[in-house]
Amino acid sequence: MKVPNKILVVDDDPAARAYVEEVLSDVGFVCVAVESGREALAQIEVDRDIAVVVSDLVMPGLDGVRLGRFIRERFPDRTWLQVMFITAHAELELAVSALRLGAVDYLIKPVAPDELVVSVSRALAASRAIMRNTPAAPTPVAAAPQAVASDAARIAPVAASSNAEAMARSALDYLAALRRMRRESGLLSELDEPSWTILLEVYRADITGRRLSVSKLCALDEASQTTAWRRIRSMEESGLLLREQDPFDARRSFVTLTEPTSRAMADFIARADGLVSGKQD
Repeated sequence: MKVPNKILVVDDDPAARAYVEEVLSDVGFVCVAVESGREALAQIEVDRDIAVVVSDLVMPGLDGVRLGRFIRERFPDRTWLQVMFITAHAELELAVSALRLGAVDYLIKPVAPDELVVSVSRALAASRAIMRNTPAAPTPVAAAPQAVASDAARIAPVAASSNAEAMARSALDYLAALRRMRRESGLLSELDEPSWTILLEVYRADITGRRLSVSKLCALDEASQTTAWRRIRSMEESGLLLREQDPFDARRSFVTLTEPTSRAMADFIARADGLVSGKQD
């Protein structure tokens, strides 16, 4: 059986949908994007290659919670299909509803690129683990409706427990491997999470040929503009970043990675990609 590898992005906000699709596509994920829950169900119906659904929660018509419920009801044979949610509404009730549906993650907007990539990578790894542990379906044998219902009621809890265990093992293994890779990555080993987020975003800009201004980079930091600016200056003084003045606007400057940092980031991303695709131990 072919291993599914597509990411389905669902969001009624065009800008939010484009952001998620761009971040994931830039690091090599194969993405399909739709603007509604109903379109998502139709897409899943015709495309068995979808492994992970990344959906907004609050949408007109079919919202994320109902979409997640319909996915579980309509596609019970696709045990590998992972669902995760992104929302601007950090409400406990929504989070509980999402987790009850078996969501593998619940992210709050604005989502940093590295947080999104790591979360989707975990979900895809869990999907692949479940696929590997799913035996080939036997040839169906006619059975009485009562027997079918009885078997389903007996097997469902066991299958759910097995899937949850496989997902947990895969996610824990992946997180442990990422932490180990960070510790072994020289220049990157001592970075805190905000600095790591900055480097990932600058690296993404560098490899796509875009210029990233200091002001835009500061806006990505959840801390105050002053704190973000100090962090960038500290990383510049440490030899991780280069800051260049805009020759046409003295009020603006751009940030790029130094050559050693760029090499370290490229090595880390390559190893992380190998980890996700199963090319590493």
